Amino acid sequence: MKLLELKNKFKNVLWSIRRKRWARRVFFFVLDVFALTFAILAAFYLRFDGSPSEMQDYIEASGIILSFVLATKIPIFCVFRLYDISWSFASVRDAIYIAFANFVASMTFYSGYEFVTRGSILPAIPRSVAIIDMLLSFLFISVIRFSKRAVSYALRSFQNGNGNSSKKKNLLIIGAGNAGEQLIRSLLKNGSRFRIVGIIDDNPSKWGTYLHGIKVYGGRDKIPQILSDFDVDSVIIAIPSASGTDVKEFVKMSRNAGIKDIRILPAIAELVDGTVSIKDVRSVSLDDLLGRAQVQIELDEVASFLKGKTVMVTGSSGSIGEELCRQIAKFDPRQIILFEIDETRLFDTQRKLQYVFPDVDFVPVLGDVRDKNKVFCSVRTYSPQIIFHAAAYKHVPMM
Repeated sequence: MKLLELKNKFKNVLWSIRRKRWARRVFFFVLDVFALTFAILAAFYLRFDGSPSEMQDYIEASGIILSFVLATKIPIFCVFRLYDISWSFASVRDAIYIAFANFVASMTFYSGYEFVTRGSILPAIPRSVAIIDMLLSFLFISVIRFSKRAVSYALRSFQNGNGNSSKKKNLLIIGAGNAGEQLIRSLLKNGSRFRIVGIIDDNPSKWGTYLHGIKVYGGRDKIPQILSDFDVDSVIIAIPSASGTDVKEFVKMSRNAGIKDIRILPAIAELVDGTVSIKDVRSVSLDDLLGRAQVQIELDEVASFLKGKTVMVTGSSGSIGEELCRQIAKFDPRQIILFEIDETRLFDTQRKLQYVFPDVDFVPVLGDVRDKNKVFCSVRTYSPQIIFHAAAYKHVPMM
């Protein structure tokens, strides 16, 4: 409970900053001023071992030196767009930008100061000070940009490891490839109800390594032991390219250990864009056990077919219709008309899809495909260029 309260307070403090772009920029600007000031002062202190006598000339000129620092570095940071970096999703690429921006800013400061003060009574800045200042500036600016992500990660790690651990299901993931890595990242990021106890992979080079802090224990022969030792509740097969024979073996091992909750990632062809998240995980089906021959999809042709179009999907809240909507939304359509007879499921489907794809316009339309007038009016109102007819009773035996 205390962890939840701490997390909520942390979010509330940051909300007022991140909700407006200018507020975030001012926030970073103020912190950068303090960071750059501290960096140049620390650089002089380290260079002269804190000796007041050796630093006397620089102390007297500190106001001018600090003005040069801020006047040269801050504009360069603006040019490199360091004030537009996402505080929540700072990445390695952003770190490279920060490093390069600091290098350019420090060189500009040092050369500019030397050029302007040459022949004056102002003391020259040692090159060692410029180098130390550059390194410290990079360190402090990076800490500022990555602080939120670091704190969020620490809170998630604590919550996944200790907080509410009794309420979480122990999960074993089979597959330490790209799909497994993306799935683990998604689970840890979103604070799921699972606690990942380990990973299994047949590649010997990965045995004993750690993926996002989760250990890869070994190959498939280790599955029964891991399931028993960690009292595993759920298993996810995170190998989109796994054959039907492999899937059948994984399922058999899990069933023999008494595991009922066995899930799987779809084949790469089903994922369409190749990215993986927890929402892609589904229960194992008969098709998975029979075989998973990959089908090559011409993504460029599909994209040109759907991009910018108004698409209507009938039966949009059924298992087929909802999946169709989810895949269509990835290709940037202008609008998706959700035509469905069940108002409750239509409401839930529209909310789920809008949450996952906030930039897509989902229009819910309550209607029955057997109602000729309703279908005619809907088509005339929204003028869809493409219609996917997924409303059918044919796959339900009693109908």
